Amino acid sequence: MVANVGPIAVVVSRFPAVTETFILRELTELERQGIEVVLVPLLRHEASSVHPEVEPWLERALYSPFVNPKMLLTNVSVFLRRPLLYLSTLFTLLWEARGSANAFFGTLGIFLKSVWNGERVRHRGVTHIHAHFATHPATAAYIMSRVHASDTDLPYSVSVHAHDIFIHQAGLHRKLCAAAFVRSISRFNVDFLLERFAESTPRLGRDHFRVIHCGLEPDRYRHVSEPGRPAIGRPARVLCVASLRLYKGVTHLIEAFARLDAAGIDAHLEVIGEGELRGSLESQIAQEALADRIWLVGTRTQSQVVDALARADVFVLPSVVAPDGQMEGIPVSLMEAMAAGVPVVATRLSGIPELVVDGETGVLVEPADAAALAGAIRRTLDDPESAQGRAERGRALVRRQFEIGPNVGRLVEALIPYATVAEPQGDTDGLSADSV
Repeated sequence: MVANVGPIAVVVSRFPAVTETFILRELTELERQGIEVVLVPLLRHEASSVHPEVEPWLERALYSPFVNPKMLLTNVSVFLRRPLLYLSTLFTLLWEARGSANAFFGTLGIFLKSVWNGERVRHRGVTHIHAHFATHPATAAYIMSRVHASDTDLPYSVSVHAHDIFIHQAGLHRKLCAAAFVRSISRFNVDFLLERFAESTPRLGRDHFRVIHCGLEPDRYRHVSEPGRPAIGRPARVLCVASLRLYKGVTHLIEAFARLDAAGIDAHLEVIGEGELRGSLESQIAQEALADRIWLVGTRTQSQVVDALARADVFVLPSVVAPDGQMEGIPVSLMEAMAAGVPVVATRLSGIPELVVDGETGVLVEPADAAALAGAIRRTLDDPESAQGRAERGRALVRRQFEIGPNVGRLVEALIPYATVAEPQGDTDGLSADSV
């Protein structure tokens, strides 16, 4: 344990989620640096593929059912002690969420368990709550902190990423203002939020934010062939790691590949990821007669992604802004590719240029431009010396700015002032037995 710092509750939406390896890494690194973590998932995520590193966290996560007798008793107790605070918290959050069915019913669904979880984490001596994402996890943290306001102080902070500020904005202003601080994974996000809120809310000045990148362990990644130089006698290997969702732009990558194929470029594309667009993307691949060139391989574990990167000649992430405003933060898959020394092609969007500096650490094109995407891939393959130089500079940048140890260290520094020691209260036996 870090001296004089109590346990930290980390609230996440679903756990385990294979697409959120960055959270898993951060949890592990927080504990390596001496911060005890009490993991509070709002939902148990049943996944067909999970990372082996998840197993220890599954055993200790503070899961909760939709409702149970202890939860109801806790809520009745809090209501009787502080009826105005209890009701004002509930109705204010529901009022602010009224324009979004997801936010409204999600808030309704997590309110009882968040009141209960506030008491559970206090019993475990938790001194601070940190929510990953400003959507339901931040709502839960707000409830856990607020409804027990006359008990021991329990501040919270929030990590903002992408969709949680770009499209899911119900109650966002309140949750950010009430937070002890807001951790952002990019400078772009801070500028976005300041432009939206700072003028009307002096509290949301730049000093309310901490830019702390998500990180990785660069030494986990390796390549077996020279970056950007496909072996003679085989097709170039192009890799994309992205969920099959609109904002990832995979449809534009398939279109770009059709252009490469028409130009006689011998290349294969492997797409790692799953999502609701699988059917339409498979149809597009079939219509372009590229079934022997493009493979949608589904979800893979961290170690399988590492192996895929080791085989790749070029990594491409064709991100776009979806019609609902969804877009990237700083994609972890790009960090992983650069850590592996693979040349990258990406789009000029959101926080991506903070990682991929065009012409220096990779190549950037405009979003939704299949012709430009195809051209960038072709230039990368045709000029392996330049591609290798960019790849090596990209690897160095990841080591300097995106290594997990130093970044989590900065998060620990931000947490410590708000995480004063508290002794566990009462009997904690049996608390975890209530989880499902």
